[in-house]
Amino acid sequence: MKAYSEVLTQLKTLKMQGLYDQLDTVVTEAETHHQSYLSFLQNLLNQELSYRATRRFQLSLSAAHFPTEKELNTFDFSEISGITKTQVSQLLDFSWIDNKQNVLFFGPPGVGNYEKCRVM
Repeated sequence: MKAYSEVLTQLKTLKMQGLYDQLDTVVTEAETHHQSYLSFLQNLLNQELSYRATRRFQLSLSAAHFPTEKELNTFDFSEISGITKTQVSQLLDFSWIDNKQNVLFFGPPGVGNYEKCRVM
């Protein structure tokens, strides 16, 4: 148990919060699947990198000071004319990038007049 608490202290000192939070899970998984040292190390590093990427995204989102968080899956397409949910879903496959096309959204900013929104 002493080695475990020392590792936790070292992770704290190194500011590796992702590993600190997930150490039990990663160690248990390694023991269960009889992982090699290299696989175990890779899982540890992936855990930390994933934590840092998520944390960086959350901090950037917070720093942007958006008034509200909005997502396409909660958008009410019945409030607008000129574009359908299917058309938006097709845009999300990003084939327009491969085809070197532009996508322009016209309409008022924010939650203004939805009747004037259209895609060209």
